[in-house]
Amino acid sequence: MNSDSLGRQGEEQACDYLRSRGVQVLQTRYRAADGEIDIIARDGAVLCFIEVKYRPQGRLGDGVQSVTPQKRQRMQRAALEYL
Repeated sequence: MNSDSLGRQGEEQACDYLRSRGVQVLQTRYRAADGEIDIIARDGAVLCFIEVKYRPQGRLGDGVQSVTPQKRQRMQRAALEYL
C-alpha cells in the first residue's frame, strides 16, 4: 500500500472515530491555495480543523511532532480561506 492509500485509510479511521464520539464531519481533504486540511468537523458549536498523521504501530515517531510550525501556519491560512 502506498503512502497516499495509507493516509486515506488513516483519515477514514479518524472520521469513524470522530463520528463515534458524536462529532459531525463536514469535509475531508479540503484544499486551499496554500495548504490542505485533512478533516473539517463540528463538535457542538466548535469548528475543528484536524490534521491526521497515520502512524502504524508507532512507526516514524509521534504524529504531533511532525506538525511543524510551518504546517500549522499553512493550516491556519487554509482554515481562514475555508471560513
